[in-house]
Amino acid sequence: MLYTLLFGDKANFSLRHRILNCLLLIGTLLSLLAVMFNPLMHLPGEALAASIFAFFYELGLYYESRVRKQYTFPTMAAIFLAVIILPPAWIHSGGSLSRIPYYVIALVPMVAILLDKKKKLIALGSLVLLINGLIYWESLNPSILNVALYSPNRYIDLSLTLTLSIIASAFVTSILFDSYLKESSHAKIFRHRGRQANKNYQYLRYHDILTNALNRACFDEDMLRLENEPEHQIGVFFFDVDGLKFVNDTLEHERGDRLLQQSTKFLRSIFSNEYPIYRTGGDEFVVLLEKSSEQTLEKIYGKICVHLYKLQHHGTKNDAALQLSYAYSMGS
Repeated sequence: MLYTLLFGDKANFSLRHRILNCLLLIGTLLSLLAVMFNPLMHLPGEALAASIFAFFYELGLYYESRVRKQYTFPTMAAIFLAVIILPPAWIHSGGSLSRIPYYVIALVPMVAILLDKKKKLIALGSLVLLINGLIYWESLNPSILNVALYSPNRYIDLSLTLTLSIIASAFVTSILFDSYLKESSHAKIFRHRGRQANKNYQYLRYHDILTNALNRACFDEDMLRLENEPEHQIGVFFFDVDGLKFVNDTLEHERGDRLLQQSTKFLRSIFSNEYPIYRTGGDEFVVLLEKSSEQTLEKIYGKICVHLYKLQHHGTKNDAALQLSYAYSMGS
């Protein structure tokens, strides 16, 4: 996907890091366009040189951020570039009535998003000092600018306006972005819980809670699936847990539950995970053997006889002896 290729995936890049990659790539492309169109617009040579410098500078930062997965250095270097360019651009474009103050206001949300707490305050404070310093310098030297206000009150108004705009823009952006991160974090938790709940639902839909064997609903669906598949030999083992009702009535249901769990454990020791085991009723179990043969069923039948005999004579004393009635059938 193009977005992942250019800005990074969610697993390896935080949201702030992906925003940084996006801004650096946009800056690189804009610098490249400036390099291409500056000669056509007959702009001064220093404008072309600045565009070339900005292109390679931001391309290098994009490489550090996207390829080498660095965050702090490209962020601070990008902000440093803006601060270095701002004073000469301010002066060259004609002072406070040019578009530079508005570029500053546009820069503030980027600072508010990319930097955390202390660094954000330091960067914004430095930017406010720089802007007010440039306005003060302009008020002392209006004659060297293309446009000047000449009125001290106008400079004070401009200083207050830009300062308040920077603070307000940073505050609003920080609030909105932090709220988005918080809500996004909550959404991720809800999605994770939803996926987990759906996973649990799917498990409970097809499994018996007591024994963890597959349940009757799963058995019915599998039988329907096998009916629609090409014909092949299917072996079926049927098991009944003998004496379950007697155990429940005389030794309490807890012993009966353990007897069912013991039965499932025994069947898994015979069939392992190769064949599905279903609990289709209170004391009934079924095992399906797809693409089986008569010889395989006879071999498994003998294995069941031997293992059940050993279990009955070496079973746990605290539990009721496991007794199973079983049979098999072959069909297609």
